[in-house]
Amino acid sequence: MAKMIEHRYGAHPGKGCNRSRVRTLLADHDPLSRRVLSDLLSESGELDVIARVDSHDPLEEWPLRQAEVVVLGVSPLEHLVDTVRELASRKVTVLLIGVDWTTDSLDAVLGAGAAGCLVKDAELSGLVTAVQAVASGHVVWVPITSSTSCDQVIFVDHATDVSLFSDAVQVEVDRLG
Repeated sequence: MAKMIEHRYGAHPGKGCNRSRVRTLLADHDPLSRRVLSDLLSESGELDVIARVDSHDPLEEWPLRQAEVVVLGVSPLEHLVDTVRELASRKVTVLLIGVDWTTDSLDAVLGAGAAGCLVKDAELSGLVTAVQAVASGHVVWVPITSSTSCDQVIFVDHATDVSLFSDAVQVEVDRLG
């Protein structure tokens, strides 16, 4: 049975432990987005951004051996299931950030091996926490609602019974399960 822990913005799995900085590769097709995301991740002091790459470049050009987590920016209508599947087959942890997530698109990328999906919004408030969570082995996603925001991040692990959470969260866990 799937188990989960729900954390709100500001809390993350492993907080307070002596975890080393997560080596993060950032891939996005938009150079401005790469810069903004890279600055946000680097300024946290908790992650090392080892490289920024154009997500449209061939995977062979990405320095994957050095990365613990790949943060992959997804544009509307961009289909990256094959990229996610290839990264997962190389044992690379992938966290996607994008807009316009649907149940079908979440099913596709999580089914292809992504460790998480977040909404790419102006604040990006949960991104550092989400990178740390997927690096620790959690699955992270934002439930699809009309008012979804990055501070409603769900971390799935094996510590807490899902029956402790709301019906809406239970539906999301069952759907992914």
